[in-house]
Amino acid sequence: MCPNSCIAYTGPYANLHRCPKCHEHAERYETIAGKRVPRRTFDTHPLGPQAQALFASADNAERMHHRAEALKKLQDAMDAGDTPDIADDCFFGNDYLDAAGDTIKPDDLTLMFSVDGAQLYKMKQSDCWIYVWVLLDLSPKDRYKKRYVLP
Repeated sequence: MCPNSCIAYTGPYANLHRCPKCHEHAERYETIAGKRVPRRTFDTHPLGPQAQALFASADNAERMHHRAEALKKLQDAMDAGDTPDIADDCFFGNDYLDAAGDTIKPDDLTLMFSVDGAQLYKMKQSDCWIYVWVLLDLSPKDRYKKRYVLP
């Protein structure tokens, strides 16, 4: 990655040694302890493999059925002519029920994307953004625990 974050050295830039955007004079690589290493890297955390890894544990896989169970209880209550006294999760709201319809199946994952940004300095060219994925298939008591909030 360019030290100034202009480009990542992939795709059409994979064979370059200097940034074509800012013309940074520093080489793409530096030598540390006799090893050639990139001056700057960027980590990615693909959501799919992280979510799949949760299902490797039987305990976590069981926890991931909260949404399906909550919706089943709600549907059973509505079929019986009852209305829930307490809407204790986001799935009880009309917005979710109208949007989901028959589109979201019991084995699908439902996610909430949470993002925030800040301007770091008076110069508006510098900012920072952070985001997380929250798995709504977990119960409210679990979904915000550190191990279940995905980068």
